[in-house]
Amino acid sequence: MNFVNDLAPGDSIVGATWIVTVSQGVDPNPSARLVNTPWLVNPTTTSQLITGGIPGVSYCIQVVCPTAFGMTISLVTHSRCEVVS
Repeated sequence: MNFVNDLAPGDSIVGATWIVTVSQGVDPNPSARLVNTPWLVNPTTTSQLITGGIPGVSYCIQVVCPTAFGMTISLVTHSRCEVVS
């Protein structure tokens, strides 16, 4: 996730917490989709490996980041797991 449009000039993200929840369907453990720990790609971008979604389930993925200026910023996206045949 890239926070470049959410940061004040000169600010940067200094960490990241990724949260996966279910927005539609059933997954008894959506946080299990997160593999290892997130990493900072650069001062505005964080990345996280997400795998093993359940077909037909829609996930809400939220990323919360503290910044060097002491702010907390967050972005949310949605992803639906589909079977590819």
